[in-house]
Amino acid sequence: MTKAIEENGLIALAPIDLLGIARLWDPLKQRAALSAFQWVVVHIEQSPGLIERLDKFLVEIGYKVASTSEAARAVVEAEAVKE
Repeated sequence: MTKAIEENGLIALAPIDLLGIARLWDPLKQRAALSAFQWVVVHIEQSPGLIERLDKFLVEIGYKVASTSEAARAVVEAEAVKE
């Protein structure tokens, strides 16, 4: 796959390389990229499972505050794990 990408004149980057590059971005650019990704997931991909996982991740990293229903669901899931 990398070879096919490079044959088209593109540079293939490993996930670790992408993380290194994104860490160099200023916070405003990082938030803009995250907002753009979130928009694509919700409006283009329209996958409920992916949207839910992304929302959970955004809450975990402090980018988003959980809604009341999300917080209630998290409590129910935590209680289920304890049992």
